[in-house]
Amino acid sequence: MRPADHIRIYESQFVPGLLQTEEYAREIISGGVETDLVTEQRIEARLQRQKRLDRDHDMRMWVILDEAAVRRPIGGKARGREIMRGQIRRLIEFCRDYDNITLQIIPFEVGAHAAEAGSFTLLRYSEFELADLLYLEQLTDGEIVDRRSVVEAYTKAMTRLSVAAATPDETLEMLEGMLEDLEKD
Repeated sequence: MRPADHIRIYESQFVPGLLQTEEYAREIISGGVETDLVTEQRIEARLQRQKRLDRDHDMRMWVILDEAAVRRPIGGKARGREIMRGQIRRLIEFCRDYDNITLQIIPFEVGAHAAEAGSFTLLRYSEFELADLLYLEQLTDGEIVDRRSVVEAYTKAMTRLSVAAATPDETLEMLEGMLEDLEKD
């Protein structure tokens, strides 16, 4: 089956896999411990999926991140600042250089919002006459949901999140400020 051509993501904890730098992905997937063959294969698979962002300009991606997902230090004290500087630079690149990606951050000051229950991804396949699908990732696996009422509830939550979030331009300014803070030391 062909990949989804419209991906909408809300992420509360981490930068989504499609937008992660290799160093960030390595820390997330390995949990900060020495990697084994399976971990290396997962990292490589993630990096391969990311290549679609450069190849497929018809694919649209709209990502809304909780501010915590961008500010959470990844990589511990020794490497964390460098990993986060690289990751923030990568997000800034997506904001500036990728017309097919929309990025918004929900600032802390918004308080409670439409998706406090957790992260989710909505997938659309325009080539087929399929209803949108919902992907929910869990600790040990993920679940694809196609029940219309559930997908519609998450679609409405995504709309509310986009209104509560900083605009794409404000998001770019927030990221530039975060990068400045990380580069001070």
